[in-house]
Parts: sequence; structure tokens; C-alpha cells
Amino acid sequence: MRNNQVSIGYGNAAKIYKTTDGGQNWTVLTNGLPAPGLSRISLDILASAPQTLYASFVDQGYNLNGIYKTTNGGTSWSSIPTNGIDQNALGGFGWYFSHIYVNPYNPNELFLLGIELWKSVNGGQSWNIATPEWWTYEVHADKHALQFLDANTWLLGTDGGLYKTTTGGEYWNDIDVIPNTQFYRVTTNPFAPGNYYGGAQDNGTTGGNITNYEDWPRLFGGDGFTAVFDPADPSVYYYEVQNGIIYFTNDDGANFDVLDDGLDPNDRYNWDMPYFLSASQSQTMYCASQRVYRMDGAPYGTWEPISPDLTDGNVFGGAFHDISTLSQSPLNGDNLYAGTSDGNVWRSTNNGLNWDNVTTTLPERYVTSVHASKTQPNTVYVTHSGYRDGDYIPHVHKSINNGSTWVDISGDLPQVAVNDILPFEGKDSLLFLATDAGIYGTVNMGANWFRVGNNMPIIIVNDVDFNSATGRLIAGTHGRSIMTYSLDSLLSVSAPELVLDMEIQLFPNPTTDVVNIKLPSAKKPTIRIFSVDGKQMPISSTGSTTMTVDVANYPKGIYYFVAEEGKHRVVKKFVKS
Repeated sequence: MRNNQVSIGYGNAAKIYKTTDGGQNWTVLTNGLPAPGLSRISLDILASAPQTLYASFVDQGYNLNGIYKTTNGGTSWSSIPTNGIDQNALGGFGWYFSHIYVNPYNPNELFLLGIELWKSVNGGQSWNIATPEWWTYEVHADKHALQFLDANTWLLGTDGGLYKTTTGGEYWNDIDVIPNTQFYRVTTNPFAPGNYYGGAQDNGTTGGNITNYEDWPRLFGGDGFTAVFDPADPSVYYYEVQNGIIYFTNDDGANFDVLDDGLDPNDRYNWDMPYFLSASQSQTMYCASQRVYRMDGAPYGTWEPISPDLTDGNVFGGAFHDISTLSQSPLNGDNLYAGTSDGNVWRSTNNGLNWDNVTTTLPERYVTSVHASKTQPNTVYVTHSGYRDGDYIPHVHKSINNGSTWVDISGDLPQVAVNDILPFEGKDSLLFLATDAGIYGTVNMGANWFRVGNNMPIIIVNDVDFNSATGRLIAGTHGRSIMTYSLDSLLSVSAPELVLDMEIQLFPNPTTDVVNIKLPSAKKPTIRIFSVDGKQMPISSTGSTTMTVDVANYPKGIYYFVAEEGKHRVVKKFVKS
């Protein structure tokens, strides 16, 4: 259970259940097993002797509780020694990984997956590490899945990709070249405009370009987040790891130092702590815990707090009350904005001397981004995610009086969380969003939104940025790496494809009986509907400007609405439930 008040990965329902009638009835197995109230349980069965099973249990601290074995289908269990397994083998992340396996080709070989891969060759009497230690990066840390192809050929899934051994674990090879990195943040380097940089889940900070897409070097370790490049000095830049630890180099990466002088270690820092280098004063930097800090003379200065606690206070625990987003107006460096994980939005118009709470009518939801307009000096935008509160509404708001009042501009966005907003420089009506369903854009200030690009899957995008040197949007996706999109075709609002796409709306979606299709009043596109397997569906409709199509007899599933006018084609998806 994870929401805005609790984070619990254990409970009394964590038990082993058995069915012998295909799931009609279940029995709780207890004899020899630990009492309920623990966390993750993993099971594996010996294929050659299916009454033999192994189970690993994770405790409430998310570390290994014990390993158990049954040879009678779960009637009774006995504890297996864990001699040799590091006490911190799961690193306190046992809710996330931890799996027990038995080699189907050798029943004496057992494996426990944690930060390392642990192996026993004598049925659990003793254990040793079966991969190079994680910090060598020969095999990535945090093991999740193990597949046996034969007695000595195995596939190992980790937080860093897929590995293979043909020697029973003596040697391993990284065998995947798959663009599936989970990026938190993306950016560009002013001194290398063709390169892209990003901070990734458990894969540190990396960078590269399309010409060498199979080899993006690891620039820094840990969980990677925001990378910041000094615009005046190519040898100075900053990398961030989890919980707000910033490192800097002043010799182009030869050495790194922690940038924490003045930060209170007892403060509450977001997992993805916001920080940035001021655009108006390149040696001034800002970051935030539950309060905002400023450093003058970066990277050689000292952090000084410039705000009080901007959250509701430590009500439900430190992880639930911190500043989740922080920004500065590109037009007025005195204007600062902060949003918190517990739903507060603040502004300062005098560089942090005073702060005003401008939450007013905004939803009490996790604030994902606050960004000021790059064109209008008093215009600011804010986005929220309601997932932690069971809310799937897309929250996007705009203020034209610097946060004193807000207007909802979510328009016809799908019911997904919004993670970031990018106001476009020089064109105030053009905005882009990073959402849990991809990148969305608007050319009419949120009255209507369109999905940008036709080849990005429905996937979480955490961050959106713009590379002004190449004219491309940058999307940091959660599982499809970094994707970019040329804005050449979108910068003119008269582009026929864009206007056609903007003006066509489908609702409700999902639907059960009818789908309404709002068509452009000045256009007469050809309309067709296809099933997911390519079958053209019959259309029974009424209306002209707004068609009502009867889909009651369509089988449940996904359908594609296709509108074509001349060379221009728009495809939209809807679901019949």
C-alpha cells in the first residue's frame, strides 16, 4: 500500500496459499513457516519432483527473514541455513526484489536473488556470490529474474539489463541492446548540443547521441536524476543521485566532490530532489528539502536556507512532506516557485526573502511541476499527480497573475497523471506535457490537446525538455529510454495535420454503447473504424458536425478511428468496454 500517507509492504495477508482444484478453494500453509505479518514471499518448485518447493520470506525491514523447503507439497516445511549470505543481501529493498530459484537440471543448486546473485551447490547448507560483485558493473546490481536454458546456461534479469552465462555462473555477458532505460530527468549540454543526458532509475547518469546509440557511457552512478551544465564553463557540471545528493566537477569529470556544505542532513529531501542553476545569475544555484536553499558562488559557496518549511509539516513521516518541484522565472530571476509533495504551491517575488502560499483553488495533490511562462511575465503553470490519492484526473492549471488565481486548462486530456509542463519560448499558446500516456501538446492554451508523435507507445514520460539547437522535444520515458521529436511541423498552427488532429475529438472513451466524434466544421474527412486486428468495422451513425456512432454490437476491445483528408491522416484510439 502506497499513498500520500502510508507506505507499507508487509501485512498479515502475506502467506503461502495452495489449491488442488484449479483455484476453486485455497488452503493456507503454515506448518514450519514463520508467522504472518512479513513482506514479500517467493516460491519455486522443483520440476522433476513437484512436491519439493522452496520459499524465501522478507521481513518488515525488507531484509531476508529466512528460506524454507518442503518435500511433501507444503504439508510441512523446514528451515534452510543461510550461512554465507550477507545480512544485508537485500539492502532493505526486499519488497522490490528477492526471489528463490532451484536449478531444474541440478536440484542441489539453489539461488537467492538480491543485490547480488547468491548460490548454493549443496541444497542450502552454504552460500556464495555467483556473479562479480555489483560495484564492478560486470553484472548490474539488483537481480530480479533467473531463467535456466540448460544446466550451465542461464539468463539473469537485473536493474541494468539482461545477462547470460554458459559456464554455470563463472563468466557472464551483457546480451541486451534494448532501449528500455527508465529516465527520471533529461537535458542537453550547451557545449555538446547534439548530445542528450539523463538520470535513470538505478543506472546513474548517462549521455550520448543517435550516432552511437548502442554505447552510452555511464557518467555517474547510483540512481541518476538531474544533470546541470554550467553555461559559462564546459569543465563545470553537476550530477545528482537519490535523495538529493549533488556532486560537481570543475575539471571535466576527472574528479567529483559532494555539494552539501550548509545543507541540513536532518531535512526531508525528495527522492528526485529539485535543483537548478539560475539562468539570470550563472553562479547562483537553488535546491530544496522541505525548505528552499540558495548558494551564491556555485560550486564553491555555501547553501543558505531562504524559506521556512513550505510543506504541511512532518505529519505522516518525512517521505510524505518535501518540496517536489522548484523553478525560477526565465523573465524575472526574483520570481521563484515551489510545489510540495503534500499539495502546496508557493511563490516568492523577491528571490526568497518572502514567500506567499498560492495554493488557493488548486487540488490538494502531489505537485509535479511549476513553470513560469517564457513569454508573459506574470503567467505561470502548475501540474499535479493524483495517483497517490486514487485520483486519475489530469491536473493542469494556469495563472495570469503570478499564482493569485488559477484556471484549469486540462481540456480534453486523457485520464492520466501529468508529470511535467514545458511552456514554449516565444509562442505562449504552445505548451507540452509529459504524462503517464506520453507527450501531449496544445496550440490553443489547453482548450484542446493532441498526442505528439505517432510512434511513442502509451508509456510514462517523467520529463520533457527542448533542445533549441536541434529543434527537438526531448522525452525522458519510464522504460523506453530517451525519445526526441522534431517540432518543425508543429511550430505553425496552420499545419493541416495538426489542425485536423486538434479539431477531432472522441468521447466518451472508454465507451459501452456509442462513441461521439466531433469533426472539424470546415473539413469533410473520410471516416473509418478498425479493430485491433485490422478488421474494418461497420459504422452506423447520426449527425454531421458531431457524429454519434453505435458501437454497442462491437466486441469488447481496442479500436482505431481513422480520419483522412487528402494526404492528411489522423488516427485515434478508443476502447469498447
